[in-house]
This record gives sequence, C-alpha cells and structure tokens, in this order.
Amino acid sequence: MAFIAEQGSGLNEKRKIVRDLYDKFFPNARWCQWAVEDAETTIDSQKEQVRMHVSDLEAKIEKSEEKTGTH
Repeated sequence: MAFIAEQGSGLNEKRKIVRDLYDKFFPNARWCQWAVEDAETTIDSQKEQVRMHVSDLEAKIEKSEEKTGTH
C-alpha cells in the first residue's frame, strides 16, 4: 500500500489514519490519501476563518472601547 509521500512530524499520524480508512471503510489507498489531504485542507481553512473572525471581533472591541472611553 502506498502512503503519503510527505516528510514531517505528522507523517506517522497520517499513515495511521490512511491505514484505518483503508482497513475500515474503503480499500483504495489513493482515495484514502485524498480524503486525509482534503480533511487537512478543510481544517486549515477553518482555522484561518477563526483567526479572521477573532481579529474582526478584537477590532470591534477596540473601536467600542474608544467610543466609550474604557480603553
């Protein structure tokens, strides 16, 4: 079975996830690798959205504090 050809600390974890998907759900290594990569992309995108949301909220708080003088 081919595994994700990527180096880094998360490689063993990715291999385990791919192996689990392969064993439990769908015996197609490429599909399992794609599913893991797609999930990682989705998670990274959601993390960025959270960062943007927090930044927007911090800006609103700062603006509110300036208006009320409670800075």
